[in-house]
Amino acid sequence: MRWRFPTMATGVAPQLAAVDPATGIIYVTDFGSAGVTVMDGSRCNATVTSGCGAPLRELAVGSEPAGLAVSPQASTVYVADTFQAGSVSVLATDPGGTPTDSTVLTRCHLVA
Repeated sequence: MRWRFPTMATGVAPQLAAVDPATGIIYVTDFGSAGVTVMDGSRCNATVTSGCGAPLRELAVGSEPAGLAVSPQASTVYVADTFQAGSVSVLATDPGGTPTDSTVLTRCHLVA
């Protein structure tokens, strides 16, 4: 028996994926197209494939995104931009986890 897994289109050269555990929204960095693809994990997964036809949204971020972190508490997604020195793209999300806005912050300094 051959298994067939659901797939969804993303931007060029997808690299990393992160899931917002509170909403099931999936974020995928598209290294080659300087974007983030946003998918609804509740409608595209191993058992439900009705939402696999197209992503919810594709967002432009800084050059060649390589790092990705989701903060459900802050309703924010952080994307590290590889070739835009010192920049992080910050995506604001609504309570359902869908991005509402994106901003590329340059010269960000993260403090632990």
